[in-house]
Amino acid sequence: MGQREVHTISEDATALDAARMMRAKNIGALAVVNEKVDLVGIVSERDVNNKVAALNKLSVEVQVSEIMTKKVAVVFLTTNLKECEETMKDLHVRHLIVMDKGKLVGIVSIRDLLVSTREELEDIVRHLKHYIGIPG
Repeated sequence: MGQREVHTISEDATALDAARMMRAKNIGALAVVNEKVDLVGIVSERDVNNKVAALNKLSVEVQVSEIMTKKVAVVFLTTNLKECEETMKDLHVRHLIVMDKGKLVGIVSIRDLLVSTREELEDIVRHLKHYIGIPG
């Protein structure tokens, strides 16, 4: 998977801020940090859509800290894609926080895993075609 910028948002920001940032960055989740820039949660599009509606408030009235997931699913740079897939399946999550030496270094989404798996399968097919002599 390619290296991308890790996008974070303050726990004090509004749900509207989170929604706008995710839309602008074309991403589905943000790492949530406190004033010390410590990881305190994750907020996803689903959190914004479902939890704000459940509160019966406007998104500008709801802080990210009210809708974020506090128990964050974490993997490490050494975690392979299969382990990420199993973790997502076991925990019923769509995003994993990636940490390295106690520092936030990324977020892996289920979309990232699907793209990576597709690329691996395409590579295998290409090699098999070459092996058996099929052009293309």
